[in-house]
Amino acid sequence: TTAIGRTMLEESTQRASLFAESLLRADGHPVGALTIVYGDTDSLMFTLSNVFEPSDGADAGEAIAADITAMYHARGEKAKKLEFEKCYFPWMLFSKKRYGGILWNRHRDGHVVSRGASHSGTANRRRDSCVFVQKMYDDIINPLLYERDDVKALRVFHEHMTRLVPGNVDFDDFVIT
Repeated sequence: TTAIGRTMLEESTQRASLFAESLLRADGHPVGALTIVYGDTDSLMFTLSNVFEPSDGADAGEAIAADITAMYHARGEKAKKLEFEKCYFPWMLFSKKRYGGILWNRHRDGHVVSRGASHSGTANRRRDSCVFVQKMYDDIINPLLYERDDVKALRVFHEHMTRLVPGNVDFDDFVIT
C-alpha cells in the first residue's frame, strides 16, 4: 500500500543519509552530505555534496542500496531489496518525474561507463510537445550536459527565438500529433 511505501521511503532516506556519512570516494575523501532530491514509493534520487566523478557516485549508490537492504533483511523482511539502478552526471531535475542527464552504469567488466544522454518526462520525450520545442530542448540541453556551457545554451535559445519571433519556423514544427 501507499502507507507501507511511504514508511519504507522515510526509513530508507534516514538510513541512506546516516550511512553516506561513512562513505569515502576512491581518493579517500568523504562523499559528503546526502541530499534527497526526489523520492517516490519505488525510487530514491539523491546527490552527494562531495562527489564529482560518476564512478564515485555509482560506488556510493551501490553501497547505500546494499546497506539499506541489509537493514531490512536483518529485521526479517527478506522480500525488501533496494537496488542501485543508475547514476546521472551531470543531470538536471526539472520537476517531479522530469529529469535528464548523462547516464552512467557499471559495465560487466566493473568499470562505470557513459551510456549517453537519458531523459524522462522531458519536452523532447513527451508526445504533448511539438517538434519545435523538442528540437529546441535537445539543442539547449546538449551543451549543458556534454559541455557544461550555459553561455552556449543561452545563445542556442536566443537563436531559436530569433527564428520564432519573425515567423521563420515551419508551421509543421508546431503540430502536435
